[in-house]
Amino acid sequence: MKLSSSLLICLITIALLITTMGTCSTAGDLPGKGEKLTLAYGQWIGEHLPDWIIKILLEEELGFEVKKRTMGTPMVYKGIEVGEVDLFASTWLPNQKVQFNKYQEHIEVVGTLYDKARQGWLVPTWFSEKYDVTSIKDLQREEIAEKLDLTGDGKADLVGGPSGWLATEINNKKLEEYGLTDQYKQLIGQETMLNYTVRGALQDKKPVLFYGWTPDWFFAKYPVPEKVVWLKDPYGYWPPDSEMEAGELGWPPNIVHIIATEGFSEKHSAATKLLNRFNLEISDVNRSIYLQTVKDETSKKALEKHARDWIKKHQKQVEKMLQGIK
Repeated sequence: MKLSSSLLICLITIALLITTMGTCSTAGDLPGKGEKLTLAYGQWIGEHLPDWIIKILLEEELGFEVKKRTMGTPMVYKGIEVGEVDLFASTWLPNQKVQFNKYQEHIEVVGTLYDKARQGWLVPTWFSEKYDVTSIKDLQREEIAEKLDLTGDGKADLVGGPSGWLATEINNKKLEEYGLTDQYKQLIGQETMLNYTVRGALQDKKPVLFYGWTPDWFFAKYPVPEKVVWLKDPYGYWPPDSEMEAGELGWPPNIVHIIATEGFSEKHSAATKLLNRFNLEISDVNRSIYLQTVKDETSKKALEKHARDWIKKHQKQVEKMLQGIK
């Protein structure tokens, strides 16, 4: 039997209406619909990629409204305790072990972003080879300290981290424990400015001693051991209340977790399942930091694009993250 053109059009229209109605119903039934979440940004540029991916997926796939809030790491944990912060995607353990332990009863670990994140002190490869500097012990040599004076104040400089980072406190403690405070001081400041200081020295082939960690832009631009080398730490100082050993570089490898405020998993089970399945490669974060620091892609639009590019490239992973949730 042949259908008339008018009847065919009518049937197609009805089918489209049914499809549209079904889609609207599904959107209205998203688990996060009407729910607001606060995602803390701890002022490290390596957080931007995971933060934006989390924000996009929670909002566009699960229906949440996610607000990003910038605050220092100590305040993040306080915010978790009092319920002003719902999520934080940059809990480095054991680096933040003291803070984590202090607020542990108010924290839920809801995911792990990546592990085996290295950190320590580095120098340019050419400097290491020319002056035989392979260990922190070598920094005690007077002629080496003289060459590492970036600011011209008579003291060598360790380009460190921002104020408020536990790693910055540990750097100062290492200088003290290793008897280096008469010769060295740590440069503390905004992460972006510290990055520019190191990058300028590396580009100009000037001696520089700096605290580094993975993931970071350095290793996308200046790989180990071709351009920079880790210094071995024969003393191995690490805070005595930590449960981990310092290791060859004087810093234990870190595992980076996503944490939430107490009761989050029970209240937001769908979001918890998604975050529990989310992980990144360190190389992905390296690339994001490189684009920000070296290519100056730091606008809100650029940071969002980095995340959307990752989602597009890892579509199968995203589908697995969402499987059985929506």
